Amino acid sequence: MQIAEEVLDLLLKTKKNNNKTNYEDVLSIIASIYNINVSDILGSSKEAKFVLLRHITMYVLKKKYNLSYKIIGNILNNRERSYNHFKWL
Repeated sequence: MQIAEEVLDLLLKTKKNNNKTNYEDVLSIIASIYNINVSDILGSSKEAKFVLLRHITMYVLKKKYNLSYKIIGNILNNRERSYNHFKWL
């Protein structure tokens, strides 16, 4: 949860600076925090590190942008079926 809060703080600072924030910013910020590529978040690896980062991305997209789970799944390369399990967010 601390990571998600850190990402949200960075997004708020970014929005103040350029008055434009989108979901690609979420992916970029999370990738830069962990020194990985956005493609690692969007990829299909089941390595625990990447799975956790996908979950954090999904949480931030839901909380910040209030996107539907289907849209979040589409952003994360058509994973809407698997993210239906996380409707508790």
